[in-house]
Amino acid sequence: DFIMRIWMLDQEGAPAAVLYGPSVYSGSFNGRKYTITSATEYPVSENIVFKFECQDEICMPFSFRIPGWCKAPAAKINGTVTGIPETCRGFAKISRVWRSGDTLELILPMEALRVTDRYWAHYEYGPLVFALPVESSVTREYDSPFAPCAVEPLSPWNYGVSADARVEVIRNAGGSLFSMEPPLKMVVEAQKVTNFDALELGRYTPEVPLFHEPYGAKEKITLVPYASTLLRITAFPDNVRRKALNCHQVLASPVYPYNFTVPVSEQKFLPELIPAEQCLAMCSEVVPE
Repeated sequence: DFIMRIWMLDQEGAPAAVLYGPSVYSGSFNGRKYTITSATEYPVSENIVFKFECQDEICMPFSFRIPGWCKAPAAKINGTVTGIPETCRGFAKISRVWRSGDTLELILPMEALRVTDRYWAHYEYGPLVFALPVESSVTREYDSPFAPCAVEPLSPWNYGVSADARVEVIRNAGGSLFSMEPPLKMVVEAQKVTNFDALELGRYTPEVPLFHEPYGAKEKITLVPYASTLLRITAFPDNVRRKALNCHQVLASPVYPYNFTVPVSEQKFLPELIPAEQCLAMCSEVVPE
């Protein structure tokens, strides 16, 4: 799916770079043939270089996607800085006469970003989500690569990260994104926390704790791209001390009379189980629409 959607055509039949990766696309516009080569190491690199080849010069619009996470994109045509037109639905379009050898370089500056969600947070860098790799052991039920296996953690994962924690992105020349030695690493200052160091039911990743206490000295932990991990922790407690629990769920109606032993299609649920008159009788206040 990714490869099939790297290149598309807009409503005019002109090329649009939708997803970024090393690729070559050939097509024709108004009867003139062209080839566009995309050279990049994205998502590790911030730069994508499009090189145009055509039999004759061709006046053609060229669209390219500006990711939502990128706040200050830039572009160069044949090495000269050019403005990026205002985007429409995430795409910018440059219309000009293209000649063989012309290049358009797109620069998408990346920065480390802490993303919060309720009482935890995770880290991103450009389009990549980072996680803490957890050392693990793999035990297979029998000698076959397709055998069921148990993956058990061998290193600590119970870290909380404060909102003001220092973050440093380190580039690792020669690393591979889908390996245990990735091209990017992120060093974050963290601290171990309580209530986050035991597997749920002895086998599942534990829930991120709402109540916890930091302990021990602060440490620097190394996060890597999500794809470079086998066992991982991605969401970290926010290291906020709480003394009271905010109520975020209220049961507003009786529980549906669901029977786990009977197919859903054969059951009836509220409100069809209760007549309209009874529903009104259960309400303390009725406000007409």
